[in-house]
Amino acid sequence: MKKIGNVLLLIAGILAIFAAVASLAGAIALIVFSGPQYTSMIIEGLQNGSIQSTLPGTPEQVTAEIQLMFLVFGIVLAVEVAIISGSAAVAFLAKSKQTSGLYIANIVLGVLSGSVLLIVGGILGLVGRNE
Repeated sequence: MKKIGNVLLLIAGILAIFAAVASLAGAIALIVFSGPQYTSMIIEGLQNGSIQSTLPGTPEQVTAEIQLMFLVFGIVLAVEVAIISGSAAVAFLAKSKQTSGLYIANIVLGVLSGSVLLIVGGILGLVGRNE
């Protein structure tokens, strides 16, 4: 049980690193596109029909709302990067130190990040520790 838990934690840690890199790229792109240098491009797209929107208002108002959404989604992704990076670090620490606290931290971070591997790895680590 303990070895299976350690393998799952290793896989979860590696996948978390890839997920953190992908989420970071998305967060950077969203935050950059929320900047003022893209305002005229969005307004032009709304006026010529290449950007479709069901939001009410003038193209300038719709652009401000779109950029606000980009900024909010970028910040949410940045928070997700922090959670995923923390879960990767805790997964590797739990694999090496094998303490109950780190296994519990894996379960909690697994729930926060939606990683089944972290949850199962943490549970198997706790069960294997008590055997």
